[in-house]
Amino acid sequence: MQALSRSVQSYKRSIIIGVLAGVSLAVMFAAGFFFHSLVDFPTVAASAPETRYSYPLLDEVQTLLDQHYLRPQPDYTQRQYAAVRGLLGSLNDRYTFFIDPPVAQSETDVLAGTYGGTGCARVTS
Repeated sequence: MQALSRSVQSYKRSIIIGVLAGVSLAVMFAAGFFFHSLVDFPTVAASAPETRYSYPLLDEVQTLLDQHYLRPQPDYTQRQYAAVRGLLGSLNDRYTFFIDPPVAQSETDVLAGTYGGTGCARVTS
C-alpha cells in the first residue's frame, strides 16, 4: 500500500512540475510577445551601407531613355521586374528565379488549398 501511495505522490509531483514548467514557458512567451517592441533590435538593412543598393548605371540608362527613346516605354513595374530578372539571371542558378506577384499569389493559394471557382455544386445520388 505504501508503494502505491509513493507512486501516486510521485505521479502528482511530476504533473505539478510539468504544469509549472508549461505555465512558466507560456508566461515567458507572452512577455516576449508583448514587450518585443520595447527593445530596439538592429536590422540588416539599417546596417548596410547606402551605396550598396544604389545602381547609378541603371539610373543613367533610364535618364538617357527618357531623353532620347522615341517609342513608349514599358511601365515602371515592368521595368523593375525585368531588372530583377536580369539580376537573378546573372547568378546562373536555375533554382533562383523571379515570379511575378500575381502568379506567386496564385501559386500560394493553390498550395494553401484555397480555390476560387464558379460557385457550382455537383450533386451525386
